[in-house]
Amino acid sequence: MQTLQLQLEDDIFQDLRQQATLQAISVENLARKALANYLSFATPKSNLSTQIYLGDLATKLFGEENGVELELVKCQIHNPLKLDEL
Repeated sequence: MQTLQLQLEDDIFQDLRQQATLQAISVENLARKALANYLSFATPKSNLSTQIYLGDLATKLFGEENGVELELVKCQIHNPLKLDEL
């Protein structure tokens, strides 16, 4: 395990200490958990590194190449309410 030293403002450290006390864990453990949690959302996973749209996925799985013809349904465009006219 590597060591990381941080200089924190007093109010941030006090908030960490308070949260650690509420969770009955050390400040160091809380900081490790917070960093791991942040990185789990901030770092793209290797198999999820590209954004996939649901429509593209459906076409890929059920499209003409797989023997399914998808018919697009025409939808009426919704006009939002104009609140200033009420």
